[in-house]
Amino acid sequence: MTYRDLRDDERKLIERIISYQPLRHPPEVSLHFGNSVREIFPDGTLEFAAKETSSSRGHIYYPVEAQFIDDDGAAVQALVFYNSQSQVTMLEILKGVGSDIIRKPPPEEWEIMDLSSRQDRPGPSDQPAADPITRASLKGTDTIA
Repeated sequence: MTYRDLRDDERKLIERIISYQPLRHPPEVSLHFGNSVREIFPDGTLEFAAKETSSSRGHIYYPVEAQFIDDDGAAVQALVFYNSQSQVTMLEILKGVGSDIIRKPPPEEWEIMDLSSRQDRPGPSDQPAADPITRASLKGTDTIA
C-alpha cells in the first residue's frame, strides 16, 4: 500500500472528533504525524505514516466518535485512535451492516457522540495500548489488539 496526502475532508473529520473534549478521561490528542496516510480498507479507514518507536506503538481508542446515517439507513461510525505520545495513528470508518458506504457527508454533518460516560466502556487510560491492528478486535473493545 502506498502513502498519499491526507485530504481536507479527512483532516476536518479527525479534527472535529478530537476537538470534542469527552467528559471522562479527556486525552489531549493531535495530528503530529503530518499529511502522509495510507488507506488500509476501502471504506476510508486510514493509517498515518509514522516512525515507529517502542513508546509510539499501539493504538488507543479516543472516546468520542462521529456518526451519520447512510442513504440505506445504516449507521456509519468514524473512530480515532492515537498512541502513547497522543498522536493520531488511525481513522477507522465502520458501517454497521458491513455493506459499502453509499455517501460520505462533509465533516460538519457527522453527529458527535461522547462515549466516555458509558459505564460499560473503559476510558482510554483504563487499558494499555496494544499491537498490532486487527479489524475483528474492534467489536466491543476500546483498543485494537
